[in-house]
Amino acid sequence: MWKGDTKTGICMLLEPRPEFFDTQFPKPKTKHSLLGLLKNAVKINRKRFAISIFFSLLVLIADIVIPFLFQTTIDKGIQDRDISLVWILVGAQLMIFIGNYLSNTIVEVVMSKLGLRLSINMMSEYLVKLINLPVSFFERKSSADLIKKTDDQYRIKNFLISFPETMFLTVLSLLVFSSLMIWFSFPIFLIVVSFTCAGIVWNSLFLRKRREIDYSYFSASAENQNNLYELINGMPEIRANGAENIRVKIWRKVQQKINDLSLQNLKLKIYMGAGTSLFSQLRDIVVLGVSATMVINGEMTIGIMMTISYIEGRLTMPFSNISNAFSVVQDTTMSIERVQEVMDNNVNLPDANGISPVDSSIRLNDVWFRYAGSSSPYILKNLSLDIKPESTTAIVGESGEGKSTLIKILLGMYVPCKGDAVFGKVGYDSLNTKDWLKLCSVVMQEGMIYSGSILSNIALTDEKPDKEKAAEALRIACLEDFVNSLPMGLNTKIGNTGIGLSGGQKQRLLIARAVYKNPEIILMDEATSSLDAATESSIVSNLMQFCRTKTVIIAAHRLSTIMHADTILFLKDGQIAESGTHAELIQKRGLYYNLFKQQINNGII
Repeated sequence: MWKGDTKTGICMLLEPRPEFFDTQFPKPKTKHSLLGLLKNAVKINRKRFAISIFFSLLVLIADIVIPFLFQTTIDKGIQDRDISLVWILVGAQLMIFIGNYLSNTIVEVVMSKLGLRLSINMMSEYLVKLINLPVSFFERKSSADLIKKTDDQYRIKNFLISFPETMFLTVLSLLVFSSLMIWFSFPIFLIVVSFTCAGIVWNSLFLRKRREIDYSYFSASAENQNNLYELINGMPEIRANGAENIRVKIWRKVQQKINDLSLQNLKLKIYMGAGTSLFSQLRDIVVLGVSATMVINGEMTIGIMMTISYIEGRLTMPFSNISNAFSVVQDTTMSIERVQEVMDNNVNLPDANGISPVDSSIRLNDVWFRYAGSSSPYILKNLSLDIKPESTTAIVGESGEGKSTLIKILLGMYVPCKGDAVFGKVGYDSLNTKDWLKLCSVVMQEGMIYSGSILSNIALTDEKPDKEKAAEALRIACLEDFVNSLPMGLNTKIGNTGIGLSGGQKQRLLIARAVYKNPEIILMDEATSSLDAATESSIVSNLMQFCRTKTVIIAAHRLSTIMHADTILFLKDGQIAESGTHAELIQKRGLYYNLFKQQINNGII
């Protein structure tokens, strides 16, 4: 049955080959199983769990005493008209109530503190893992999906702080109150267990459907969050193209899907709750009828009947916890499976034990690269280059020839599919990429401006920025006059929470950020594409002075920014078609010459 939003779509017919059935697929190894996380949490926080269990045990002991107080109050105090005994027993129950209140308060405080601690530790571990993943991972994943996984972290946290204590007390309560019920009346115990187990079996029938709805709801929520993010951040583009209604319609369609899933989940809860309530009501009715019959026949006193009623209520709680545990474990397992995509991803992680680069040289030998996907074409093909320290290398070519991709390979962000890459005389497989990136500053084609002050955006890696150093970086980037004209200067808020910047101002700020770091290697990808010719010329002149002893790599389309380079590489069809100095390439009258001539005729140079 076709369930798409339109009448047409893509149909995939999958048919396994004979060897498929003979293939043994290994189970994925994970370091974050449900049991493993539980053991680790209990081991690390055993003192807090011990305190919580101790006071919970005091509450449980009080619960054991209460039914005997009920029986004594009714059978002896009331029937024998012993008022003093009645008030003694009432006072005892009051003291037990106060003790229970204090114990529960202590448990709540201890577990709340534990929850806050676990929440910070788990989120820190998730974010640290996330920021160490290769750039290619983020290009394949939706940011909304990764943010949505933080909700799974809170679900896992809630499980870890409540499940150990709950299940320990559940098992203990089950043993204690089952023994008491059997001691008072074995037939009634069998009735209670039978109806309660029937309710548990009824709920277990819906677990598979709950799993399907939970996964669908998570995916739809991530998609909805992404749509809202694009709607708000892309408002200028949406307004310019008159796409307001279309974008809202897209959001409404996904939101309707979420509403439908919420209704399905609500119906499921109603079915589960109705069955549980039915069995619970039948149990109470049958227990009441049997107990009353036994009292009439003289087999049981009224005090024991009231005591059994209390024990029945206490006995159903651990059974209810066991029933709920199936859903809780299922939800937590699904959350762990989703978070594992990040936590268990060990592809191309920076090797902290790797070898640090010796210098700023770069050598690529027969490098091939393409993006993920079996049908993706190779962006770079059989590419070789040798960049010497303290040299300036320019990468030029038409749009879509792989200039930005090559820049990211030189940064160590992308791993070549074939060929060798040597950074600082160290092969990529042995390289400590974090140490390599410490040598580099980069001005990306689409750099990020963060919410904060101008100073914090320039000194991105410094907790205590150097204002004099930042002022010098602004001078080199020709942004000093603009910042000085602002009332708060370097402390002016920018980004989503501050004033807006033009495209040229953003590029100059990104250049200032790269200069502030004072690296050995500077890489610039279309760093001046949004600037006018005069400003571009001033910045290029300043950068030439600043980079005299640095290794510089520039990817540009406008040739006016790279004519001074020691080596110019012209990319064509993913390969280096020409290389040499500006004068040498002009003399060749090849691809570079044609592009240079075209830009002169168009007034770009």
